[in-house]
Amino acid sequence: ERSLDRVQRAYGSGKRFAIYNTEYGYLTSPPKHPTRKTPIISTTTAGLFLNQAEYMSWRDPRMKSFSQYLLADPVVPKLSNDYGGFASGLLDYKHRAKPTYDAWRLPLYLPRTSGRSGGSLEVWGCARPVFSARMDVPADTQTVAIQFKPDSGGGFSTVKSQTITDPHGYFDTRINLRSSGTVRLAYTYPADDPLLSPSSTVHSRSVHVKLT
Repeated sequence: ERSLDRVQRAYGSGKRFAIYNTEYGYLTSPPKHPTRKTPIISTTTAGLFLNQAEYMSWRDPRMKSFSQYLLADPVVPKLSNDYGGFASGLLDYKHRAKPTYDAWRLPLYLPRTSGRSGGSLEVWGCARPVFSARMDVPADTQTVAIQFKPDSGGGFSTVKSQTITDPHGYFDTRINLRSSGTVRLAYTYPADDPLLSPSSTVHSRSVHVKLT
């Protein structure tokens, strides 16, 4: 953005161009082999980075698009093709989901993952399936569940049901928690979605929070 603005000023213009992100992704290990010269991150870390990058783009009014690249790793990983080539897919070369798949389908990012017991934490996310659900199911009638599992034991339970008002599925809210634990999102597809089994529920990646 700064470079574009400097170019414009050189020609006497104050135009501030919009930015379109058309290819974004992370090469992951597996299948890549990290080296000292070329560090490659794990699939779990890639999920975190994808969500953080999308959150940063969402906050920037000049960013008009955010697009994952690729969908699937291109080839069987082996030495002769640099262990899978440009392996930034959400699926591996056999089309099995990497951790980045859930991270992309239901992005979840907490700018702060620590705080005081009873205090509020910002929870940003996206119920991306809302945008691709049946056109006769309005976005603002769908919800995503923010769920929490305490470190002290027990399973996940919904602490907030967030109504989706953004047609692209984004939301930004706050929750109050009293103990350390794990946060995730859960989204249930419309029961009559023809592409899925009735009431199919999917989850985001999980984020641990520490409260004192």
